[in-house]
Amino acid sequence: MHTIKVIAAGLFVCAGIMLLSKLWTTTKPLTGAALSVFLAIWLIISVVNLWIGVYRAGYSIADELPIFALAFSVPAIASLFAAWFLINN
Repeated sequence: MHTIKVIAAGLFVCAGIMLLSKLWTTTKPLTGAALSVFLAIWLIISVVNLWIGVYRAGYSIADELPIFALAFSVPAIASLFAAWFLINN
């Protein structure tokens, strides 16, 4: 359940950053910059989530790596599609 909440939070953060980039300007390069900012922020948040799972919850790195990959990749892939859509429309 925690993983689903983390993925949902990532999707909300992605949507917020992409919406703000779309509202603040009409130039296409800002969407690419917003994508870069989101991916950097989301990588940091995902690593912190991994660290909490290992050090606080007591899971091993081997247990947490697939969850880390899923929690990072789903919002990251969604942000790539969102950026592609915003740039091409």
